[in-house]
Amino acid sequence: MKVSQIQKLLKPWMLPIAMLCGVLFHDSIGKIAFLSPYIIFIMLLITYCRVSANEFKVTKFIWALLAVQVLGALCVYFALLPFSSEIAQGAFICVFCPTATAAPVITGMLGGSIPRLATYSLFSNVTVAILAPLLFTYIGTDADLTFVESFFAISTRVFPLILAPLALALLFQAFMPRVHDAIASRQSLSFYIWAVALIIVVGNAVSFIMK
Repeated sequence: MKVSQIQKLLKPWMLPIAMLCGVLFHDSIGKIAFLSPYIIFIMLLITYCRVSANEFKVTKFIWALLAVQVLGALCVYFALLPFSSEIAQGAFICVFCPTATAAPVITGMLGGSIPRLATYSLFSNVTVAILAPLLFTYIGTDADLTFVESFFAISTRVFPLILAPLALALLFQAFMPRVHDAIASRQSLSFYIWAVALIIVVGNAVSFIMK
């Protein structure tokens, strides 16, 4: 059986296989959990090599999504607050939480607009970095950090993971087009790298629950 045939056979089952591996080997996942940021970086680099700089645009759709993220989170919070402050805070965070850094990869797999999702991902994380310290203080969550400390704590963890692969992809496109094209032609790798990332995420989640 050829490699392409094996890939075609496994692809529909990669999601449950990855989740099952995460559950079965959760005790050992902690040893490779540190690889998660690097895996996401590689996934994003491969995905960003599919697009060019002029495709990244801030549209009304981006602003609409940000409005849903912020105002929707506040609406959910105030709607649930009369019943339980803990549930209201949890629901608020679920809506307010920025889109996943790997979202452009999944969007590309599903045939969606990578530039649009990448642009929203960046703006979404910037919005959370700025507003989270203020809103968390307002809704009464424990906040031991100042605004500046919270902003930098979020920024230093998230922004490099989003901006670095994008910048590297654009540099490859401008100065090393052959490398750029070689990476862009191997988009299928993103799917399997994402499966490895999913194993780590599920393994960590199971370990946390077990403890």
